[in-house]
Amino acid sequence: MSATDTLLQSCVEHPNSHDDKCEMQSVSREFSMSKRERVHVELFYSQNCPYCPMAKKMLYEIAGKYSDVLNIEEIDAWSNSGEERSNKYGIKLVPSIVVNGEKKMEGIPNRALMTKIIEQAVGEKTAHQ
Repeated sequence: MSATDTLLQSCVEHPNSHDDKCEMQSVSREFSMSKRERVHVELFYSQNCPYCPMAKKMLYEIAGKYSDVLNIEEIDAWSNSGEERSNKYGIKLVPSIVVNGEKKMEGIPNRALMTKIIEQAVGEKTAHQ
């Protein structure tokens, strides 16, 4: 945890003990987070896919704690625009997940793999801040 994170945590736990430092650090942290480049996750699905609702639910559960750096886009793989994008990534099965333009998962969802994919992508983005 960085010094800024430690101070912010202390400010939350003891709001009156740091006065102006807390306010300045909080504003600084919000500004830097707003400039952060977001991780773009594309979830390819189809209307008749029996596994897609489970994949969608799983993705949103995993991604919930990263909402400040993660953007999820749902794409119907068999719609006109979705089919073009599916072909671009070589997607043959749904559900499929593409992260920052790279196909990462295709077929029946696996929570451990999906978690690893999201955490790795978020880690790479935050490491380049």
